[in-house]
Amino acid sequence: MGMTVIINKSTGEEIARREIAASEQAALAGDLPGEAGIADWLIKALEGKIDNCSSRMAGAALDLARAGVLAPSNLKDLSQASLVAALAAHPAYKDRQARDQQEQMLRATLSEAAKSDAAEAMPPAGVK
Repeated sequence: MGMTVIINKSTGEEIARREIAASEQAALAGDLPGEAGIADWLIKALEGKIDNCSSRMAGAALDLARAGVLAPSNLKDLSQASLVAALAAHPAYKDRQARDQQEQMLRATLSEAAKSDAAEAMPPAGVK
């Protein structure tokens, strides 16, 4: 029935679009007061996720700054937004998608190495 659209405020680019089916809206209405309550809950859920991710990234930026990996000159101030921006701009920073791809490649490499090691450990055919 309803449509949820998330737009990048800086670029105006649509990030996501999700239609809410009538049955989903009815399920949400069981806990949330009407369409306004559903919209409010969606916005607060998104804001909560953003805040959690920002807090985690700001903490990681502070840890890297303390370790000398993130130069203090990269930090305008110690606000959460500044810390997140500094970490995201660091050349070694990888977002979730890049980390997942790197992990997937590592698992594939380890799997191939394990198969190779197992094949080498097997005696030749006919040898007991």
